[in-house]
Amino acid sequence: MEEITKSVYTDWTFWSFAVAGLALLLSQLPPIKSWFRGGRLRIDIFAKMHITHRIGNPNAQVHILLTNAGNRAVQVKAISLEFVRDGGMRFEIPAINYLTTPSDNSPTLLTAFTIQPQSDWGHLVNFIGALTREQEREYKQLEGPLRAELIRLRALPENTDRLVTVDPQFYQQFLPIFNARFVWLPGEYQVRLKVNAYPESASKEATFRVTIFESDSAELRGYTNDYNSGAGISWHSKTHVGVLLNVNAT
Repeated sequence: MEEITKSVYTDWTFWSFAVAGLALLLSQLPPIKSWFRGGRLRIDIFAKMHITHRIGNPNAQVHILLTNAGNRAVQVKAISLEFVRDGGMRFEIPAINYLTTPSDNSPTLLTAFTIQPQSDWGHLVNFIGALTREQEREYKQLEGPLRAELIRLRALPENTDRLVTVDPQFYQQFLPIFNARFVWLPGEYQVRLKVNAYPESASKEATFRVTIFESDSAELRGYTNDYNSGAGISWHSKTHVGVLLNVNAT
């Protein structure tokens, strides 16, 4: 049983650890396409994307390669993924951290970085749905009683080395939050990788498509069935592996 630690939303390593086993696979796949759009940066996106969520908040992981094909240095200030589902739903996820190597379980915080001429930067990048201050405060208030009850139950002699579950009063309040924030609905999505760079003329975008099948969406929704044990809220379950999507060029 994993030890209950700090809030998953204040610990950037939480969800990245959950998909560490997929990192090597994603890093070995070939890029599906290279995008050149008249600037200095070239964007290569590899053939698989991993998606998951934390209480509905979307997370994604994709292996990208940025190449500076020009003669001047380019500073990358921010990266994000914009999803547009057929039918109009739109949302954007910022890149928060990345894995320096495919086997790395401790991601590095993504800050502004410079790519020198004729050089590249390629990593598995984690895009994590951000919470507002109010949402973070609400989450902590709800998680506190759940965490305390899990600790109390695990301390009982009869619960040694067994999974404990709590009464509905400790986890049901997370279900409306999940329903309000869950975005991985079945359908076709156009995805735009946005690279915000300096100088501004070096900023680039690359567009591709992914499909989320009903079985994919149902699998991700099913994680709520484990909320009675705190899995996906206060600790990570190894069964919450997320879903791999094929990346298709447009």
